[in-house]
Amino acid sequence: DMKGFLLYRLGKYKDSIDALQRAVELDPEDGYAYIIMARDYKMLARKARGLAKERFKDKALSMRRKAESVSLPDEQRLTWLSWWMKRRL
Repeated sequence: DMKGFLLYRLGKYKDSIDALQRAVELDPEDGYAYIIMARDYKMLARKARGLAKERFKDKALSMRRKAESVSLPDEQRLTWLSWWMKRRL
């Protein structure tokens, strides 16, 4: 979803997640939307503390798993996401 991607780029992570949630409601096989949500949650985790930080980390990992489980996963973006998350989680 382009709106979710643009909101991510603007640093509006919660708004991006909301837009992307709507996108996956329409198309649960949108692996790219899950990848962007994983990045959004990771960025929220970087700014959070305590239990909120752990909750956002867990959500980031959950979104990565969803991206991996779609019928045609984007292997190139998933490889990049795994590398990116390892550096930040």
